[in-house]
Amino acid sequence: MAVLLMLRDRKKGISDPGRWGLIGGQRVKSERPKTTAVREIKEETGLIVNEAFIQPFVMIQTREKKWRVFVTYGNWSAKDLSRGEGQKLRFVPLHRTFRLRLGDKQRYALSLLREYMNDHKLDELFDRSL
Repeated sequence: MAVLLMLRDRKKGISDPGRWGLIGGQRVKSERPKTTAVREIKEETGLIVNEAFIQPFVMIQTREKKWRVFVTYGNWSAKDLSRGEGQKLRFVPLHRTFRLRLGDKQRYALSLLREYMNDHKLDELFDRSL
């Protein structure tokens, strides 16, 4: 199983500049969280994902805000990507993501995903409800 990661820009004021992280962004007012996920995936990667194939995985609460992490799946390759933000996009095998310089929230979310995937199949993730 591979995870799509983005090497974030080195701009001041953004979360985890210069680190590898998950695809994501800010929710537009009155936008549903899944709709935000679909929009951000398209804006940042060029991939078009159906909302039906996105599932909530974990919510991380920090002092500043709530971070919702969703998962999706597809039969994509690097040829399908069109970088809209960040320095690079890369599909990385889940077990190798921890060798990269990750942001703390991303490392935490990926560790939960790795733990989950040790005992489950990907399709089971889409059968559960949070």
